[in-house]
Amino acid sequence: MGDKLNLIASSEMAIASVAVDDNFNKLTETSQTLIINGINENKAKEGGFMGKLFGTKPENVSMHIAFTLCIILLLYCGIDLVGSVITGRQINSELWNTIIPVVTLALGFIFGKGIDKS
Repeated sequence: MGDKLNLIASSEMAIASVAVDDNFNKLTETSQTLIINGINENKAKEGGFMGKLFGTKPENVSMHIAFTLCIILLLYCGIDLVGSVITGRQINSELWNTIIPVVTLALGFIFGKGIDKS
């Protein structure tokens, strides 16, 4: 709820700073409405924490999901590695043999996505 209030407050501040400009007041009412609507749309597209981290382009969503999956799986492997070092036991090789192919597949998707195949 606090993020929404901050978003509204920052949007209102942006609109207020534009509205006091003399050049803005010289524009037609239609132009003023378009500018105010544009400010509101830009503020709505910020996307919260994940939007700030990854961006808000819809065409990159699958790439961001693959990247997040890689991070989570590698963190899980890192926890297994640290736990095995601390306890003095061997790492769970079945876990690593399952996760590493998934991570390399996701990385191949991420880096291969930008290649034009036409």
